[in-house]
Amino acid sequence: IDNYIKMFNFAEDPRFLQTLGNTAILVVTTVPTGIILALVLCYFIQQKAIKHKQIFRILYYLPALMTPVAVGLLWSILFDYENGTINQILKALGLIKENIYWLGSGAGCRFVLGFLIVWSSFGSTVLFLSSALTGVSDDVIEAAKIDGAGPVRTYIKICVPCIKDVMVFIIITALIGS
Repeated sequence: IDNYIKMFNFAEDPRFLQTLGNTAILVVTTVPTGIILALVLCYFIQQKAIKHKQIFRILYYLPALMTPVAVGLLWSILFDYENGTINQILKALGLIKENIYWLGSGAGCRFVLGFLIVWSSFGSTVLFLSSALTGVSDDVIEAAKIDGAGPVRTYIKICVPCIKDVMVFIIITALIGS
Protein backbone atom coordinates (compact mmCIF):
# COMPACT_ATOMS: atom_id res chain seq x y z
CA ILE A 1 0.00 0.00 0.00
CA ASP A 2 2.93 2.32 0.71
CA ASN A 3 3.98 2.07 -2.94
CA TYR A 4 0.54 3.24 -4.14
CA ILE A 5 0.51 6.08 -1.62
CA LYS A 6 3.98 7.11 -2.79
CA MET A 7 2.97 6.84 -6.46
CA PHE A 8 -0.04 9.13 -6.10
CA ASN A 9 1.85 11.65 -3.97
CA PHE A 10 2.76 13.94 -6.88
CA ALA A 11 4.83 16.27 -4.71
CA GLU A 12 7.12 13.42 -3.69
CA ASP A 13 7.34 11.71 -7.10
CA PRO A 14 6.57 13.98 -10.08
CA ARG A 15 7.65 11.24 -12.51
CA PHE A 16 4.25 9.56 -12.21
CA LEU A 17 2.50 12.30 -14.21
CA GLN A 18 5.31 12.32 -16.76
CA THR A 19 5.03 8.55 -17.12
CA LEU A 20 1.27 8.83 -17.49
CA GLY A 21 1.73 11.46 -20.22
CA ASN A 22 4.30 9.34 -22.09
CA THR A 23 1.97 6.34 -21.95
CA ALA A 24 -0.90 8.44 -23.29
CA ILE A 25 1.28 9.66 -26.17
CA LEU A 26 2.25 6.07 -27.04
CA VAL A 27 -1.36 4.87 -26.90
CA VAL A 28 -2.69 7.73 -29.04
CA THR A 29 0.00 7.24 -31.69
CA THR A 30 0.49 3.47 -31.82
CA VAL A 31 -3.07 2.13 -31.70
CA PRO A 32 -4.45 4.02 -34.73
CA THR A 33 -1.18 3.71 -36.66
CA GLY A 34 -1.00 -0.07 -36.21
CA ILE A 35 -4.65 -0.62 -37.14
CA ILE A 36 -4.55 1.65 -40.19
CA LEU A 37 -1.34 0.06 -41.51
CA ALA A 38 -2.80 -3.42 -40.95
CA LEU A 39 -6.01 -2.47 -42.80
CA VAL A 40 -3.97 -1.14 -45.73
CA LEU A 41 -1.86 -4.31 -45.89
CA CYS A 42 -4.98 -6.49 -45.66
CA TYR A 43 -6.48 -4.59 -48.58
CA PHE A 44 -3.47 -5.33 -50.77
CA ILE A 45 -3.19 -8.94 -49.62
CA GLN A 46 -6.84 -9.56 -50.54
CA GLN A 47 -6.34 -8.34 -54.10
CA LYS A 48 -6.36 -11.22 -56.52
CA ALA A 49 -3.50 -9.73 -58.57
CA ILE A 50 -1.01 -10.12 -55.72
CA LYS A 51 1.21 -13.15 -56.16
CA HIS A 52 3.13 -14.98 -53.44
CA LYS A 53 0.65 -14.13 -50.69
CA GLN A 54 2.13 -16.85 -48.49
CA ILE A 55 5.47 -15.01 -48.37
CA PHE A 56 3.74 -11.81 -47.24
CA ARG A 57 1.86 -13.76 -44.57
CA ILE A 58 5.09 -15.20 -43.21
CA LEU A 59 6.87 -11.83 -43.24
CA TYR A 60 4.18 -9.84 -41.47
CA TYR A 61 3.68 -12.48 -38.78
CA LEU A 62 7.38 -13.07 -38.11
CA PRO A 63 7.69 -10.35 -35.40
CA ALA A 64 4.90 -12.00 -33.41
CA LEU A 65 6.94 -15.20 -33.25
CA MET A 66 10.06 -13.57 -31.82
CA THR A 67 10.67 -13.69 -28.08
CA PRO A 68 10.78 -10.36 -26.22
CA VAL A 69 14.44 -10.92 -25.33
CA ALA A 70 15.40 -11.35 -29.00
CA VAL A 71 13.35 -8.30 -29.96
CA GLY A 72 15.03 -6.23 -27.25
CA LEU A 73 18.49 -7.27 -28.38
CA LEU A 74 17.67 -6.65 -32.03
CA TRP A 75 16.30 -3.17 -31.38
CA SER A 76 19.16 -2.21 -29.06
CA ILE A 77 21.58 -3.13 -31.87
CA LEU A 78 19.55 -1.25 -34.49
CA PHE A 79 19.25 1.95 -32.43
CA ASP A 80 22.60 1.95 -30.61
CA TYR A 81 24.11 5.43 -30.31
CA GLU A 82 27.64 4.66 -31.50
CA ASN A 83 27.35 1.69 -33.86
CA GLY A 84 23.62 1.38 -34.46
CA THR A 85 22.49 0.15 -37.84
CA ILE A 86 19.88 2.91 -38.22
CA ASN A 87 22.44 5.66 -37.56
CA GLN A 88 24.87 4.04 -40.02
CA ILE A 89 22.21 3.88 -42.75
CA LEU A 90 21.13 7.49 -42.17
CA LYS A 91 24.77 8.62 -42.34
CA ALA A 92 25.40 6.64 -45.53
CA LEU A 93 22.35 8.29 -47.12
CA GLY A 94 23.63 11.69 -46.04
CA LEU A 95 20.52 12.42 -43.96
CA ILE A 96 22.47 13.00 -40.72
CA LYS A 97 26.01 14.07 -39.91
CA GLU A 98 26.11 13.07 -36.23
CA ASN A 99 24.65 10.00 -34.58
CA ILE A 100 21.20 10.33 -33.05
CA TYR A 101 20.86 9.27 -29.44
CA TRP A 102 17.61 7.39 -30.07
CA LEU A 103 17.21 5.73 -26.69
CA GLY A 104 18.59 8.60 -24.64
CA SER A 105 16.27 11.44 -25.63
CA GLY A 106 12.59 11.67 -24.75
CA ALA A 107 11.27 12.11 -28.29
CA GLY A 108 13.68 9.56 -29.78
CA CYS A 109 12.82 6.96 -27.18
CA ARG A 110 9.08 7.51 -27.66
CA PHE A 111 9.55 7.12 -31.43
CA VAL A 112 11.52 3.88 -31.05
CA LEU A 113 9.08 2.45 -28.50
CA GLY A 114 6.09 3.42 -30.64
CA PHE A 115 7.66 1.84 -33.69
CA LEU A 116 8.47 -1.28 -31.65
CA ILE A 117 4.91 -1.57 -30.35
CA VAL A 118 3.42 -1.26 -33.85
CA TRP A 119 6.00 -3.64 -35.35
CA SER A 120 5.64 -6.35 -32.71
CA SER A 121 1.82 -6.36 -32.70
CA PHE A 122 1.44 -5.94 -36.46
CA GLY A 123 1.35 -9.65 -37.29
CA SER A 124 -1.46 -10.46 -34.89
CA THR A 125 -3.48 -7.45 -36.01
CA VAL A 126 -3.16 -8.40 -39.68
CA LEU A 127 -3.99 -12.02 -38.88
CA PHE A 128 -7.23 -11.07 -37.10
CA LEU A 129 -8.23 -8.56 -39.76
CA SER A 130 -7.49 -10.94 -42.64
CA SER A 131 -9.52 -13.68 -41.00
CA ALA A 132 -12.43 -11.33 -40.38
CA LEU A 133 -12.34 -9.92 -43.91
CA THR A 134 -12.55 -13.37 -45.46
CA GLY A 135 -15.84 -13.78 -43.61
CA VAL A 136 -17.43 -10.78 -45.33
CA SER A 137 -20.16 -12.02 -47.63
CA ASP A 138 -19.38 -11.97 -51.35
CA ASP A 139 -23.01 -10.96 -51.95
CA VAL A 140 -22.51 -7.69 -50.06
CA ILE A 141 -19.33 -6.91 -51.99
CA GLU A 142 -20.99 -7.77 -55.30
CA ALA A 143 -23.96 -5.53 -54.47
CA ALA A 144 -21.59 -2.64 -53.77
CA LYS A 145 -19.87 -3.19 -57.12
CA ILE A 146 -23.21 -3.25 -58.93
CA ASP A 147 -24.11 0.04 -57.22
CA GLY A 148 -20.95 1.55 -58.70
CA ALA A 149 -18.60 1.50 -55.73
CA GLY A 150 -14.94 1.09 -56.63
CA PRO A 151 -12.62 -1.36 -54.87
CA VAL A 152 -11.29 1.14 -52.31
CA ARG A 153 -14.73 2.56 -51.50
CA THR A 154 -16.14 -0.98 -51.19
CA TYR A 155 -13.33 -1.89 -48.80
CA ILE A 156 -13.69 1.23 -46.63
CA LYS A 157 -17.47 1.63 -46.67
CA ILE A 158 -18.58 -2.01 -46.82
CA CYS A 159 -15.88 -4.45 -45.69
CA VAL A 160 -14.42 -2.55 -42.73
CA PRO A 161 -17.83 -1.83 -41.11
CA CYS A 162 -18.75 -5.52 -41.54
CA ILE A 163 -15.88 -6.49 -39.24
CA LYS A 164 -16.63 -4.02 -36.45
CA ASP A 165 -16.72 -6.73 -33.76
CA VAL A 166 -13.18 -7.82 -34.63
CA MET A 167 -12.12 -4.16 -34.80
CA VAL A 168 -13.41 -3.60 -31.26
CA PHE A 169 -11.45 -6.64 -30.08
CA ILE A 170 -8.29 -5.40 -31.81
CA ILE A 171 -8.67 -1.89 -30.39
CA ILE A 172 -9.16 -3.22 -26.84
CA THR A 173 -6.18 -5.57 -27.06
CA ALA A 174 -4.05 -2.83 -28.60
CA LEU A 175 -4.99 -0.44 -25.78
CA ILE A 176 -4.08 -3.09 -23.22
CA GLY A 177 -0.79 -3.82 -25.00
CA SER A 178 0.16 -0.17 -25.26
